[in-house]
Amino acid sequence: MLTSDPLTTIAIVGAGFSGSLVAVHLLKTANRPLLIELIDRSHEIGRGIAYSTDDTSHLLNVSAGKMSAFSYDPGHLLRWLHNNRSKLAAFLPKDLNASSFIPRHIYGLYIQSILEEAEAAASSNVRLERVIDEVVAVEPQARGAIVSLRSGRAFVADKIVLAVGNAPAVPSASQTKDDDTPYLSHAWSASALAGLELDAPVLLIGTGLTMMDMVVSLHDRHHQGKIYAVSRRGLFPLTHRSTKPYPAFLTPDTAPKTIRGLLRCIRSEVETAAEQGYDWRSAIDSLRPITQQLWQQLGRVEQRRFLRHASPYWDVHRHRIAPEMGDVVRAMLDSGQLTITAGRIQDYQAARDAVAVTVRDRQTQTNRVLQVSRAVNCTGVQIDYRQLPQSPIANLRAIGLIRPNDIGLGLDTAADGAVLDARGNRSSLLYTLGTPRRGDLWETIAVPELREQARALAATVL
Repeated sequence: MLTSDPLTTIAIVGAGFSGSLVAVHLLKTANRPLLIELIDRSHEIGRGIAYSTDDTSHLLNVSAGKMSAFSYDPGHLLRWLHNNRSKLAAFLPKDLNASSFIPRHIYGLYIQSILEEAEAAASSNVRLERVIDEVVAVEPQARGAIVSLRSGRAFVADKIVLAVGNAPAVPSASQTKDDDTPYLSHAWSASALAGLELDAPVLLIGTGLTMMDMVVSLHDRHHQGKIYAVSRRGLFPLTHRSTKPYPAFLTPDTAPKTIRGLLRCIRSEVETAAEQGYDWRSAIDSLRPITQQLWQQLGRVEQRRFLRHASPYWDVHRHRIAPEMGDVVRAMLDSGQLTITAGRIQDYQAARDAVAVTVRDRQTQTNRVLQVSRAVNCTGVQIDYRQLPQSPIANLRAIGLIRPNDIGLGLDTAADGAVLDARGNRSSLLYTLGTPRRGDLWETIAVPELREQARALAATVL
C-alpha cells in the first residue's frame, strides 16, 4: 500500500517583500504537500510597510533596472512594467527605462502580482493561505510549534519564517507621553498629516529617508507652513547620479581591520577617484560586493565604534534617494521653508491646537522652543530586538527561542538564516531574513540581498 507524503505547514510571519518572496519560491519549487500560512496584520499582502504608501511621489531609492525580484532575471520588473503600462501609465515616466525611479506603491503591486502568478502556477498539492492577523505566541512541541494568533485561532507549523522586516522605531519616553494628543504622529501612519492646515508649522523628528518622504508629501499637498527637521547630526540622504563604474580598490584581505583605518582608506580613495574624473558614488558603490565581509571581519568593539560614530555618515552616502525627490527637498531648503538642523528633542508640551517642542541645538548646546501644529516621528525602524515590545518577538525572546544580537542589530543567526536560541543553538524551527540579520550581515536590507536570501531560505525550509 502506497502512503502519500504528509502535509508540511510553513508559517511566514510578515508579508512584505521578504515574506512574499519566500512564499513565491516555495510555491514555485515545492512538489510535495505543502501549506503556506502567509501572515500579516495588513490586508495589503505583498506590500509591507515599505511599499504600502499611496503617495505617487514616494519613489524607489533604486532605479527600476536593479529592482527585479529575481536575480536570475534582471529584466523581470521592466517587462512587467511595460506589459502593464496601459494600467499604470498615469504613474510611470513617459520614457520608462532601466534608469527610471518608479513609485513605491507600483513596486508593491509588482510584488503582489508575482505572488498571484506563483500561486496560480503552483502544484495542486501546494496551497497558499493569506492570513490577515497577528502572531502573539509560539509554543514549541515535539514536532513544530503551535502558532497562536490575536484573533484566537491557533495552528501547528512545522517551520516558521520570521519575515518581520521593518518595524517602526519605538519612541522615547518624552515622545510618547503626549501620544494621546492629536499633535504627535508617526510618519508611517496613514493619518500622519491628516487635518493639517496648509500654513501650519511642522516638526519632523529624524532626517533620514522617512523624513524625505514626509517633506515630499507636504510639498505635494502644497503646504505653505514652515517645516523643521531635527536629528542628532542633521545629516540627510544624498541623491543618486548616473556614474561610471569604479574599479575595486579593496579586498577583505587588504582592508584595514579598524573603522578608523577603513574610513581613512575610503576617504583617500574618493579623493583619488575625483582626481580621475569619477564621482564619489562610484567609489562607494565599488564596495558593495564586499561590504558584508568587511563588516564581519570587524571585531565587536570596532562594530560598536562604527555604529556610534560612522553609521549615519555611511547611511546618507550609501542609501541614496531618487534625483526627483532630492530636487524637491533641495528647492525647499533653498527657499527657507525647510530647515534641517542637528539637535536633540528635550521636551514636548501640548498647548491649545499646537505642541511646544524644546530642542537642544548640537552646535550651541542651547535650548530653543518650536511652536508647531504637528510633530511627526520620522526616526525610521527599530532593529534592537533586545527592546522590541511587539509580538511575536517579545514572546520568542521571553521563552529563549531567539537571541537578540548583542550590539542591538536584530537577531543572532546561522549562515543559512536559522535563528540561534538563547544558548546559541541553531534552531530547526525558526528562520529569518533581511533586517533581523543585520548584526550578522550588515548589508541585508536592499533588494539584491533580500531576493537571494528569500530564494535560499525557501530551499532550506522545504
